[in-house]
Parts: sequence; structure tokens; C-alpha cells
Amino acid sequence: MYRKMWDDIPLVKRLYDYRMQPVCEQYQITLTELEILFAIGGRPALDTNKEMVKRRNLTKSLVSTSVKRLAERGYVNQTFRGTNRKTIYLELSEEGKQAFRCGRQAQMALFSALFHGFRPVEIRRINASLDRIAHNAELLSIRDVAKIL
Repeated sequence: MYRKMWDDIPLVKRLYDYRMQPVCEQYQITLTELEILFAIGGRPALDTNKEMVKRRNLTKSLVSTSVKRLAERGYVNQTFRGTNRKTIYLELSEEGKQAFRCGRQAQMALFSALFHGFRPVEIRRINASLDRIAHNAELLSIRDVAKIL
């Protein structure tokens, strides 16, 4: 039972990457950069590099490089808040919002196809189960890191 589920995850990931590729080509960004736009646009709490590294499980250097490229190309605005000059906050520019919306449409089309024939209650159950798996994985990773240290 478990093996089948884990065997299918790479297939879904490859399909997702394939469906996002036209968006990346249209806006001349990488898949990681698109994911960062999704993080900034879809979750306002992920508005710093530090939060993205923590929540999206990306390396600090990858996030830093990607955000820099997105800012240089006008997709992301970087600002300070108040008197804090250490933390740079990120927000989507108008161009970034356009890329975000285009990517979201591609995501929704894929999710619609993947969940074709599912009832809303089934989709809610799947999401709840995936949330529990992610929570358990986070707890395991915290324990594993604690063992290493």
C-alpha cells in the first residue's frame, strides 16, 4: 500500500513540472523562480528569504539567487519595513502578479485533471491526509536534525 503511493509521487512531480514549463518559458524564469512567485503571491507570510528557506525546503543560496534574479527582471519588489534595515521583505510587482496568475491557471488546470471524478469531500480528505503526512515529516526532520547536532 505505502510503496504504491511513494512510487507514484515522482510521476505526479514530473507531470507538474511539465505543465509548469510553458509558464516558465513564457516569462523566462526557472521552475524554482516560479515556485518562489507562488510562495510570495499565495502565502503572504512567506515574504522573506528566510521564511522561504524554512517553509519551502529550499537552500539559502538557491532562494537568494532566485530572488535576486526575479528582482532584477522586475518580478519581485524588495523593501524594508519600518526601521528594520536587516530584513528585506518581498512582494510581487505587477509583472510578478501576472506570472503568478498565469502559473496559478496552469496549476488549477492540472489539479482539475488530476482530481477529475473526485467528490469535494474526497478532495478534502486527501488534503487533510497530506497535511498530516507533511506534519509528521516535519516532526521527523526536526528529530533527525536534533540527533545530528
